[in-house]
Amino acid sequence: MLTGLLVTGTCFAANYYKVQAGDTLFLISKKYGLTPKILMEVNNLKTDVIWPGQNLVIPMLQNYIVRPGDTLYKIARARGISVQSLMGLNRLRSTVIYPGQVLLVPEAVASKTTTASRLGLTSKDIYLLAQLIHAEARGEPFVGQVAVGAVVLNRVLDPRFPQTVKDVIFQYWNGIPQFEPVYNGQIYLPPDQSALRAAYAAISGWDPTNGALYFYNPQKSKSTFFNKFLTLVCRIGNHVFYR
Repeated sequence: MLTGLLVTGTCFAANYYKVQAGDTLFLISKKYGLTPKILMEVNNLKTDVIWPGQNLVIPMLQNYIVRPGDTLYKIARARGISVQSLMGLNRLRSTVIYPGQVLLVPEAVASKTTTASRLGLTSKDIYLLAQLIHAEARGEPFVGQVAVGAVVLNRVLDPRFPQTVKDVIFQYWNGIPQFEPVYNGQIYLPPDQSALRAAYAAISGWDPTNGALYFYNPQKSKSTFFNKFLTLVCRIGNHVFYR
């Protein structure tokens, strides 16, 4: 059963698929022209075991024209998948690619100039971003993890917020930290590989929220501030995003 992932028309282009009895990752991936490995990576699944009622993110596919300087590693990392998955999706037998070649990739709106180069991000910035993603969104679909990272970067680019990743993450408002992991100390946990991949996807220009500046998990917070004073953008996984 396929259901829309979008709450409004301005969010990540994908759908949720509700797993039915008798489904397997192989059958679902075949239905949507994907591979089981891509579904596992996009949904942060550690095994291929799924169960009825489970919601899976089904990414849309798009054509990507290889540019000078591109590598399979760079293209795959910007979309949060492995080189092996990208090769499998395109039935490539070699990692050699050339400018003008057309590849099929999971949709991700990547800018021509990456966020990292525009903001001058360092390896410490990227690691700290991954720490926040891990603390805020571990267990979320991969696209939801990228979305959390994108919110931080959107704030850095917005003059109403601090102008560095570190200052955004550790910003206080009326004596209260903007991000709960700063309050409870989970910001200092080492990020897992999924969070690191999500951080690199975000700094490569992928913003599944299309400009959101705020998010929260309504299952953990009953705050009315978001709905009263902000514009709803979309919901991804358990998080709702606003600007």
